[in-house]
Amino acid sequence: MKTIPFTGLTYDWRFFAFSNIPNHLAGYPNDGAVMVDMDTHEAKVYADSDYAKRWLETLNTLNAEGNLDQEMFVMNYDEYLAKLTSGRVLGFFDYGWQFGNATNALRDAGDPDKEYMALPVVFDESITDQYLEPPTFTGNRGVGITVSAKNPERIIQYWDNLIKEENQKLVFWGNEGEHYTVNEDGRYYQTDEQIALVENQQFREDFGMTTFEWSWPRINGSFSDGNAVEPRRQPEVALATYRDGDREYLDAYGISTFAELFSAPEERPWYPTWSANVEQGSPQHIFSERSEEIIKRHYARIVLADPANFEKEWEDFTTAYRALDVEGYEQFFTDVVKKRVNGEW
Repeated sequence: MKTIPFTGLTYDWRFFAFSNIPNHLAGYPNDGAVMVDMDTHEAKVYADSDYAKRWLETLNTLNAEGNLDQEMFVMNYDEYLAKLTSGRVLGFFDYGWQFGNATNALRDAGDPDKEYMALPVVFDESITDQYLEPPTFTGNRGVGITVSAKNPERIIQYWDNLIKEENQKLVFWGNEGEHYTVNEDGRYYQTDEQIALVENQQFREDFGMTTFEWSWPRINGSFSDGNAVEPRRQPEVALATYRDGDREYLDAYGISTFAELFSAPEERPWYPTWSANVEQGSPQHIFSERSEEIIKRHYARIVLADPANFEKEWEDFTTAYRALDVEGYEQFFTDVVKKRVNGEW
């Protein structure tokens, strides 16, 4: 089968996996549709930035050379995953939670040379990558209590109890000695048998891990004792789950975990801006919908255009994009950032 040099995910609401790329190449984490200046805390859109133009021109060149997936802008999500699972794709950008099924399928196939390895790619050496996220608080998702609830205070008590470290450890790690082990330094790890047990989907459902690990109040990052909330983010567990092929790559790069390839995340007390509460029908909501339509339509035209027409297609896009209330959108998120920096969430 023919190798696909580069592809991308552009389907439906997942289009952000394509439009976010210039932001990451420029050395920023995923703050949504804006980049936030570390000094001034001002939020600026990047869809029509020099970074975006540079990236789209690169794709335009790849397309002209025959090195871009010709189905990139028309395939659906399942077709995208099938393409990744085929092992024919050389390069792509996406967030791990979106292509995990493809990764698992390739690992199960037992051909490590077809698996994917994340790399800290940026525009040039002067840029520090920021793919690893800083501590995060997402406040625009949650649960509610209906007006007909008989004991709303008990519901709140239940949530408070759920978020206690002892219960979060139970949700993510299980029972000490049964599902994980603690060494003399207080570090959590898992034996091969424990890893196999907690990876079993039926066990996870029966124990309750799958019930509470998402869509409920939860802790992210690390516990007060320094252990990771999620076992997969604990170095001791990651090392134990690496296969021979993984260790071969790690040895070649002179590292012990894949995360060591990436720069440490810089502190961003507002992160992420995309978690701001944007009301339905508000100017910001309307801007998001209209700008997404424009970006989807024009990005495809820019990338697939004859190189001689690149500048014209780019100008057509920026004209349409700047006809929207860009300044109002930027000001909204600048205000959000500055409030969060001052502790106002």
